Amino acid sequence: MTNLDRLKTILSTADPADQVTVQIDGQSLRLSASELGSGLGLKPPRKLKRVFVTSAAQPSLRIRSQPRTTAPMVNRLFPGEIVDVVDAPLVEGDGYKWLQLADGRGWIAAQYTASLENNFPPSTWKLPFTAAHRGVHASAGGWSPDDRQIDLVRRNRIEVTLIVAYEAGQAVSAVSRFRDAGVRHFVVRASLHKPPTANPGEFVQQTKAVLGEYAQALSGLPLLICVHNEPNLIAEGYSSAWRNGAEFAAWFKAVAAAYRTLFPGAKIGFPALSPGIAVPGIRADELTFQRESISAVADADWVGVHYYWARADGTDINPPADRWRAWFGGKPIVATEVGPTDQNVVTTAAMRLAFQRFSVLGIPVIGFILNGAGGWENAAWDAHNIIC
Repeated sequence: MTNLDRLKTILSTADPADQVTVQIDGQSLRLSASELGSGLGLKPPRKLKRVFVTSAAQPSLRIRSQPRTTAPMVNRLFPGEIVDVVDAPLVEGDGYKWLQLADGRGWIAAQYTASLENNFPPSTWKLPFTAAHRGVHASAGGWSPDDRQIDLVRRNRIEVTLIVAYEAGQAVSAVSRFRDAGVRHFVVRASLHKPPTANPGEFVQQTKAVLGEYAQALSGLPLLICVHNEPNLIAEGYSSAWRNGAEFAAWFKAVAAAYRTLFPGAKIGFPALSPGIAVPGIRADELTFQRESISAVADADWVGVHYYWARADGTDINPPADRWRAWFGGKPIVATEVGPTDQNVVTTAAMRLAFQRFSVLGIPVIGFILNGAGGWENAAWDAHNIIC
């Protein structure tokens, strides 16, 4: 390779605005990489961007040879896949707007993609536990565990527990009993027995005393606080406390700021959304709500996700890890509820498979649920003797 070829190779990957100094007969000239490349006959490099395929493309998104629905299909992309596309004006054709894949395979309909735009600064804080540590969600009622539940914690080698901080006077007993059973790490969810109001100060006032009990009981351990739960559900405040993800983001950031003052060193988690598309009278669309609340994700130290399988044996377990990472831009992710759908029953085989598959993806799992507290009996480990 000649020096000129090397120079062209360097210029082809340089930022067009980069400055280059050229020496000619003892004189120095300052040129931009773009100017020098143009003078050498190089075509300006194409700008690229990254997108991911959304769930709206179920079961797959067709890649066409040309930006038309009548053009031959050359391949498929599946929800959650991340691809590079040419960053150029969209091409319209047959009622769609089209993106050209950077690898030359063809064109895809833009409305079934979302920009991988959440490039938050790399997190300098790491979770104190990993995907190798098994977790379980404690009683749905927020109570201290009984002997039967503690036995399951021991036998399942649980090292991470999520506690819903509903009830006062439970922290000392709960933390002590879980620690004695081998639990080393705790996540505490700030929660009320009723939907929160639009006033974040009220939520802080109503939750700080119980959180304070857990902060004291966990002395010496990091305090991980998950702020609320599934805020895109009507039952959890959507449409009453906030009308969209942007309003929830403002609410979340105010709560997070207050907790950081009350509990110095606490690590604040963005709560898992209820997964799936919009269901009238029940839920706002997960992807839309996530996009609208992106400023809250940026403010959080970590992010929760929920995942549920539908087959009794768990063979359909396929966590959308690429999609989550696209949404959350490198923030630490914790699967704070992983279990069967409401129409299914938890089994040992499925729960074991969930731990295995999430471990491969590097995402810690908190199994749902140790005790249903009168609800979610289909998922309760104590009701179904789950021993993984």
